[in-house]
Formats: sequence, C-alpha cells, structure tokens
Amino acid sequence: MKTAVLVYGEYREFDNVVHSWKILDRLNCDFYFSTWNKSKQNNNKLRIKREFDVTPDMILKYYPDAVVDIINQKDIPELDDMWGNSVKIYYHWKNCLKLLKDSKKEYDFILIIRPDLFLTLNKNYTLFPIKLLSKIYKKNSLFMGGDIVTNNMVNDVFIFGSYDVLEKLINSSNDFIPDIHRALFDYVNNSKIEFINTDIFIKTDIVRPNVFYNINPDDALNDINYIYKKQLEWDNTVIKRPYSD
Repeated sequence: MKTAVLVYGEYREFDNVVHSWKILDRLNCDFYFSTWNKSKQNNNKLRIKREFDVTPDMILKYYPDAVVDIINQKDIPELDDMWGNSVKIYYHWKNCLKLLKDSKKEYDFILIIRPDLFLTLNKNYTLFPIKLLSKIYKKNSLFMGGDIVTNNMVNDVFIFGSYDVLEKLINSSNDFIPDIHRALFDYVNNSKIEFINTDIFIKTDIVRPNVFYNINPDDALNDINYIYKKQLEWDNTVIKRPYSD
C-alpha cells in the first residue's frame, strides 16, 4: 500500500512530536507539507509566547524527500477576512492535494494530519495495523476521530482513507463553513461514508507548548495523560477566535 501523508497548518510543535510518527513508516509514505512561514502560539494567562519563522530545513531534516510549501499568509489577505480558522484548514488541504497531483505519483491511500499531533498505538497493537487499514481500500469508509454518536462531531486532526474518498472530501471542503467539525459530520453523514473511530488502534493528542514548561520534555511525552491535561489547560485559557483550532 502506498500512502500520501498531507500535513497541514502551522508548524507549532512538529519538531517535538515527529519522532512519534515513526509508526507511520509501515504505510510506505510520501509527505506533502502545506504550512505558514511563521508559527505563533501565545497564551497570556499561561505567560507563554512561542513565535518563530519556519524554513524548509525544519521539515526536510526529518523527511528529506518531502514536498514542502511554506506560504506567507500576508499573500492571501482574503483568508483573514473570513470568520475563524476553518477556511485556512481547507486552504492547506487543497494546497496539499495540488502538491500531490503535481508530483504525478499514484497512491492507494491518503492520510490528513496536523503537524503537532502526537501518535501512540493503543495497547492492542505494537505495529501500525496495515491489515486493519487495508480493509477499507476502495471502500466508502474513513478512519477519523470524534464523537459522531452523541455530539455529531468529527475531528480534522487525523483522517485516513482510500485516495478517491479523500480526494472527493478535500475537493468538497469549500462547503465546510463555518465549523469544520460539524461540517465534516454532515459531509460524512450525507455521503453515507462509514465512520470508523481511530481510537480502535491509535491515540492522537495535540501537543501544546505548555507541555514542556517546568518538566523534562522526555518525561512529558512519556505520559499521555499529562499531554491531554495540558491540552485542556491550553484550550481553557487561550483566547480564541470563533471556530478556531
């Protein structure tokens, strides 16, 4: 199986989580990155300000063969005129797909993933479950995170499926406004896509910069509960624009 990994959005904590992506190696991956030229994570209540410029080398040192597009957001002022960050997500999704198509390579699967996502296989697996994922090849099914049963919500942080299914989803993403999580649910539901929760084989945790304050980084990343606790702390204290990630 050949997989195109589409990595979208701000660089954020990519350098701190990328080692956890080694479990993806079994997917026979090529990587396509669409990111901004600056990464900014600020939280006044936690007194955290983490801002830096992003360069290709910051990605290529981990994935030397990756296709990397670093974009100056000031060159796309219309994105700032829209409500929230969802439209920026769709912009990166479409840009990643363009980079993929420009490569002229063919793939069986696509994985959409955020740069700051820490990956951990659940206790039932020691290796990435190729047989499990292969079962949805050419099927109208997606591995996704979220709570589709009680909250009608689907996460955008990790989405895996056959090439044709995800190509169609990305090309339809202009309609996912204003809230990506609700819109993804509606799309999956209306398209009669089988939703398979990623929790059955993998845990996906967004890593925020407060994870590394006042603790050894290795210790922090060895405790999944701590990472999740710090994510909640960040989300509960940061000032967000509506429908921001």
